[in-house]
Amino acid sequence: MRAASCIVTTGSGKARIIGIGVKSLKEERNECVQEFMLLDFLFARKWLMIHYAAAFIVFPGGFGTLDEMMEVITLMHTKEIPRAPIVLVGSDYWKDLLYWIKTDAVRAGLICQENLELFTVQDDVEQIVALVKNHCMGSHMHNHGG
Repeated sequence: MRAASCIVTTGSGKARIIGIGVKSLKEERNECVQEFMLLDFLFARKWLMIHYAAAFIVFPGGFGTLDEMMEVITLMHTKEIPRAPIVLVGSDYWKDLLYWIKTDAVRAGLICQENLELFTVQDDVEQIVALVKNHCMGSHMHNHGG
């Protein structure tokens, strides 16, 4: 959460960053968020994040990161939430997962090739900021709530 919020605030200056922590994970406010909520339940954080985010910047992480990323991709695929940028940061980190998706899952017909367009992999911070800014300016920061 810290890395994504600091990149966005550094690149834009106009972004409103809200941090959402979960008590059981002992998450604390970081210096790059303007507002911070500490919740009791992980599912509540995920719901808020998914339904109110303008973009999703995914840094290397573990099962929780994969869970959140895959749920966002699935909800966009099923059109349960509006399309928004999903940026996987760090091509070297994500290459094995992407290889599996492209070679095994797509080949087996479990994931459609066009679903690979729901996300992008990027290493350049300026490109990430530009992508998010372009999306937000084009959507006029519409509320994605449901």
